[in-house]
Amino acid sequence: MIPNALVIFREDTLGQPRGAKVFELELRTDEKGKATAAAPCNYLDVFVAHDGFAPAAQKFLITEDAHTFSVLLKIYPITRTTEVPASGGVPTVTAELPSVMDPGPGTLEQPQVQRVCNGNSQLVGQCFRVHGRAFVSNGTPNLRIWRVGTKRILGVTASGVADDAEEGIAPDSLFRALAGDEHFVFGDFEVCPFTLERKGHMQMVCVERADNLVIEPYGYGAKER
Repeated sequence: MIPNALVIFREDTLGQPRGAKVFELELRTDEKGKATAAAPCNYLDVFVAHDGFAPAAQKFLITEDAHTFSVLLKIYPITRTTEVPASGGVPTVTAELPSVMDPGPGTLEQPQVQRVCNGNSQLVGQCFRVHGRAFVSNGTPNLRIWRVGTKRILGVTASGVADDAEEGIAPDSLFRALAGDEHFVFGDFEVCPFTLERKGHMQMVCVERADNLVIEPYGYGAKER
């Protein structure tokens, strides 16, 4: 428990209209090392810092329920040398920091994206089936599914982040049918949510199954099938 630590909350507004109001809040932990705030239901970036510790940042998904989470701060070995000029004035402070730029070969490991849909640890709800039209579009994510008969668009990703660098998780049969961006593909899709459904926002999903596929030329009218 670290009292008086700096805590910054910032809402992740990726996918929201330009100019949307962003929730940001800066506060300090109390004598018990706790900070409490009312935050919107969305992804929230949390940054925590205190003198003598390495700062920490994490992303959390906030839903309608109350959330309690802990952020671990690790002691950072900072050595300071203070030189006071003979004529007085403002001291010059030099910070001698451990080298972290070259850890040596074989010591960096990138986190592996889970290439599974149903059962992925990042899912926020139960999988469900939709009748829709899969297509490739400009922007992120580029693979999307229009739910036929609605105005809802699902974004196919590998996580809850729209601009995830990883290719969206979907069956190979769907990628073959799309042939890049040459086709619209109608079908029955079993999708699993990475984000909660919100009005005016694209919901991020992965695709577990793609059945009864019908391939049409790209740009084919939105006729229901």
